[in-house]
Amino acid sequence: MKEMIEEGFEPSVVTYGAIIHAYCLKKNVGEAMKIFEEMCSTSMVRPNIVIYTILIDALCKTNNVEKAVSLMGDMKLRRVRPNITIYNAILKGLRDKRMLHKAFELMDRMVEDACSPDHVTMEILTEWLSAVGEIEKLKLLVEGYQVA
Repeated sequence: MKEMIEEGFEPSVVTYGAIIHAYCLKKNVGEAMKIFEEMCSTSMVRPNIVIYTILIDALCKTNNVEKAVSLMGDMKLRRVRPNITIYNAILKGLRDKRMLHKAFELMDRMVEDACSPDHVTMEILTEWLSAVGEIEKLKLLVEGYQVA
């Protein structure tokens, strides 16, 4: 990418996405975040849903769910609507960290975003919420109601 810029070419969202994805595959999320921050601060390229999905999934898999939630806030500011893959990654991360109340907030955001749970969401939440005696919250989510 450095050579590309030196030759006068501007990286596209696809270029940034490929590099961020490569760093995440190598479990170097720190470098991926640096590229993301550089993209957001020094280029005219706006991050898209693909880039957010890659980063949020990688952050959750490396046990940094707080940063993933923060990145989701950044998505809202940039008017990029989260998809079910992002919600599922964060819900798994919250489950692993036993952050139940944060999960309820996220479930409410799913309702606000009109993002319906899929089979992965149902699997994550059925197991977790039944284990902690909160299965009624899942019923509310599926019916489209706020849970928190």
